[in-house]
Amino acid sequence: NEALTKDCVEAGAESLAEVSRGCAVQTRREALDKCWECVAKCLDNYQTRYSHRAQTDVPDAALMRDCGQTVAAEELTAAGARPNLVGLDKVLQRLREMKMRPRAESWCDALDEGIELLKKAEAFVRQGRLNSQDWVDIINPLVNILGESIDTPEVTQHLLKSQEEIKRALFTVEEVTHAQQEAIMEGDVLRAEELYSTKIDSQEAVSNLLMSQIDVLTELRGALGETHLRRINQVHNRANVGWAEYLRMQQKRKERISAELDTLGARQEEFQAETRTREEAFTQNMLKSDTQMKTKLEQQQALWNQIEAAEAELVRLTEEHTETVRTRLALIAERREQEVIEAQRMKFIKERGEALERTLQQMETAEQLIDTLDEFVSGACRAMEKRVHVVEQEIEDLKLGVHQQHLKEFRGQYLTLGELIYRKEQNAQEIDKKIEMAKVQQELLMDSLNPAAKEAADRRKQLVKVKEEMQERLDGLNTRAAGFLEHFRITEQALITAGQAFTHPHDELQQTNENRKLKILEYHKLGAAEIAEGEELVAAMEQSIRNPAIKLLTTGTPSTRKAEPFRVKALSELEDDLPAPDT
Repeated sequence: NEALTKDCVEAGAESLAEVSRGCAVQTRREALDKCWECVAKCLDNYQTRYSHRAQTDVPDAALMRDCGQTVAAEELTAAGARPNLVGLDKVLQRLREMKMRPRAESWCDALDEGIELLKKAEAFVRQGRLNSQDWVDIINPLVNILGESIDTPEVTQHLLKSQEEIKRALFTVEEVTHAQQEAIMEGDVLRAEELYSTKIDSQEAVSNLLMSQIDVLTELRGALGETHLRRINQVHNRANVGWAEYLRMQQKRKERISAELDTLGARQEEFQAETRTREEAFTQNMLKSDTQMKTKLEQQQALWNQIEAAEAELVRLTEEHTETVRTRLALIAERREQEVIEAQRMKFIKERGEALERTLQQMETAEQLIDTLDEFVSGACRAMEKRVHVVEQEIEDLKLGVHQQHLKEFRGQYLTLGELIYRKEQNAQEIDKKIEMAKVQQELLMDSLNPAAKEAADRRKQLVKVKEEMQERLDGLNTRAAGFLEHFRITEQALITAGQAFTHPHDELQQTNENRKLKILEYHKLGAAEIAEGEELVAAMEQSIRNPAIKLLTTGTPSTRKAEPFRVKALSELEDDLPAPDT
């Protein structure tokens, strides 16, 4: 640039010196024409080859201010930005590892869906050159809960120990029932009664084990329904809050960047208008300079004809021409400098616009990523909630099955206890009859002043004592039966709530007892004739005791059997009829 300027200035100075020297008009005119030709060539060369090189680039702050930009470059997506997939890859690896776990069979569909969604999210991260760690921190708690849900044992695993105990207890009940039937067949009353108690205790143990299963299932359902679902809802709510906050910030950022793009476009139009104005002014100035140069040359040619008279004027015009050259050089240099500044501005506008558009595209990709991740979170939450509801239903079905099994075992337990109580009551009634007979015998013996009256009195006292012990045992059995009924209320209410139709063991026991009584009543009717005959014999015996002179006569008997005379039993025979103290 300096060399070109020097050439033009030296050419103008040479023309001025040539004019100043003074010589023959033709020679000087030819020499001056050559000088002006050289000046024209230098001007053309200068205008063609001159370029402006700024000593320092325009600061970014000045360019930002000139273009009306406020968003910092750090907030925009760089042209060479790379996506960060480390966090998302770790989550994908964890989901694949969960799918390989032994208990993940029922979770395969949900895990496959989650892996596909995260792969889709990974494509968005690559497309938008995003940082996946910004969203992985939100979904990691959900992945942790998902892993815990997969590792949670099945409901039946909590019941294995109690199921084995129930099987052993039921086997014991079956053995005791078999032994009890053998004792009844052999007529061993004491062993049968002892086995009744053992069977009732074993059935009570089964009932307690079934109720413990119900308690375990109820506690497990509470843990699933309250704790686990609450954690899932909390994680889902936190994820929704995180998405909403990020989208809110992205919306604000998007509005700012859109406004920046609008402002940048407006400033670009303003700068282009200014450039066109300067270009027009430059063109006008160049035309004006051409006109002036042409005019000066014409005037010089005219002056050559008047060189002698106007030499001084020629020198002045030459000086003006030289100054015009310097002005033209300054105009060209200024224009070249303006072109460089304008090129820098246009380059900045282009790069700035690309950065703003990349940032908008990244934010749109981030929004799509958030939609995908939210779909993943919602799908995982739905899968876990569905699994929790399935487990709850499974627990309810197991509880209903346990209640039905409890009903079966309680029925056997309660009917066994009711049969024992019934037999005890019948035994107590027999003892009452024996007490009455002993009292009658004592009174008859007392009327005859028979010494055996004291033995009859002792026997009656012994029977009363046995009756009291029997009544105490009956009270204990009735209390135990009431406790069994109270213990059965939980299963009873559960079966009623579930709509299961069943006959209450208490009602079944009452019906069984009624059937037994009706059967005994039929037996009594069949033996009514024999009972009437016995009453006539008792009346005859009483009369013979009061009046020894009257002989005891035999009464007629049915044709089916041989009649025997009625006699008073001896004390030793009465003792043989006494029941054992334990019964």
